[in-house]
Amino acid sequence: MPTRFFLLLATLLFCSAARAEQTPQEVDPAFSGIPLAQAVSKSPFGIPLFAATLIGDPPRLYVCNAEKTERATLIYYDDEPINTLIEIDVEHVTARYVNCAQPHAPIVHFVSGRGITLGMRREQVEKILGKPQKTHPQLDEIVLIYRLDTKTAAHFLQRHDARAYFGQYHFRQDKLVRFNYGFEL
Repeated sequence: MPTRFFLLLATLLFCSAARAEQTPQEVDPAFSGIPLAQAVSKSPFGIPLFAATLIGDPPRLYVCNAEKTERATLIYYDDEPINTLIEIDVEHVTARYVNCAQPHAPIVHFVSGRGITLGMRREQVEKILGKPQKTHPQLDEIVLIYRLDTKTAAHFLQRHDARAYFGQYHFRQDKLVRFNYGFEL
């Protein structure tokens, strides 16, 4: 009996490691513990998901950190199930947004699944995600652009039933001021 248990455990660990290896380096698979492109049963940050809390098409939930200096836009799949997160957009805010929910437990900073937060340096982000496919200068910003499509990551995208994955990271004076990433379904 103990041998069967250890074989099962070893198999589960091997399969888990194999799945982790299949996620490309430039992909950020989650946001604050919420996996992307997977239906989840819990409400993000303790905020219930229902029509009154979601705005627009596709449905969006706006969440601010405790100090209202950061806003995360959680974009959901516009079909059933409604609780499938497909895209994240995190930005610094200067105005006090009234159009955002406050989590039950205060959040100091929003954190991506790979540990990316606003204020990081470009070098730190590239160390986590690798070199971008493109770098795009915009006025006073530099934008790092990551993109996976069926030509570059077909198996990964099929697993998530998506056409593409993208990530954009905006830097001003070498500090991350906005980032968005997610799947194109």
